[in-house]
Amino acid sequence: MTKLFNTPFETSLRVLLTLRVFGENMTLDKIAAVDFMTIYALNFGISSYNLNGNNGFSFSEAASKRALVGKAIKQLVLDRLVSAVENRSGFTYEITAQGALICDELASDYTDEYIAMSQAVYKHLEGKSEVAILAEINKRAISGKEE
Repeated sequence: MTKLFNTPFETSLRVLLTLRVFGENMTLDKIAAVDFMTIYALNFGISSYNLNGNNGFSFSEAASKRALVGKAIKQLVLDRLVSAVENRSGFTYEITAQGALICDELASDYTDEYIAMSQAVYKHLEGKSEVAILAEINKRAISGKEE
């Protein structure tokens, strides 16, 4: 049986959409955090629902999400849909023109909802550092409370 959900392929589509919405170079950690917050926006008080439904173990996914996003980014870079930019602190990633074209061709209700939710996450995170974003996720994970 072929597995589609929680695979590098599924994650790569969300990574492309995240990079498209945010329109900036992002670290692997920030991409993973934003994707997590987009999927579980209710848990952060950003939306009235979670994009992938409610899950009592959502915060346990945060750690594994980073590894999955890393695999997805590697493939996206190899496919030239994302470019890696080396800087003093490591690498950041940005969507390429070819990656943007892929995003433009994605047409589904889920894609539309993901984009809208990602835009809401963008507004929620505006002006916050990566450290503050990761701290928000950790705080919610430890408390186990939604906003």
